[in-house]
Amino acid sequence: RKDQKRKIEHELSIIEREIKPLAEQAVNLRKQARKSKQGNARIELLGKMQVLLAAYKLQLKAQQRKKLEEYFNIHLQSLLDSNRLIAKAQIDEFFQLHYLDEKGNSVAMSSISAGMKQLSATALLWALKDACGKQLPVIIDTPLGRLDSKHRQKLVENYFPSASHQVIILSTDTEIGED
Repeated sequence: RKDQKRKIEHELSIIEREIKPLAEQAVNLRKQARKSKQGNARIELLGKMQVLLAAYKLQLKAQQRKKLEEYFNIHLQSLLDSNRLIAKAQIDEFFQLHYLDEKGNSVAMSSISAGMKQLSATALLWALKDACGKQLPVIIDTPLGRLDSKHRQKLVENYFPSASHQVIILSTDTEIGED
């Protein structure tokens, strides 16, 4: 019996030595599993945050586009004289301008004069300034060359005083006179 007992105790000690590293390995695997679960939870949370940020970005972009469109229409109408070709402008999600007549029909760019295009570009710059809320110096080169006298007057009275805190106008002697 004693021999048998010693033999069993010896075998138990061998088994315990073999079990000890396996038990430690099991503990380490459990720790790794917990870390993996935490990592997966973090990755899942990050994915949700990315979706929320993308939606927020789209919402901000739409708000800014709408604000820009409103300012653009206000400023365009203040610069155009008795024009009835363009009643309103729309800015699409790619920030492209689309002009509409009073009935809501699209106005072709080919039907818009060079002077109206210049006034439209000026209204867009003015709208960008107002939409972003920042004052930047403005330099304007030959601003009145393509415009008739009524539109020149509108530009000088409405845009130049509001363009910025610092406006530099580079004009020819025929553009700006005593009037």
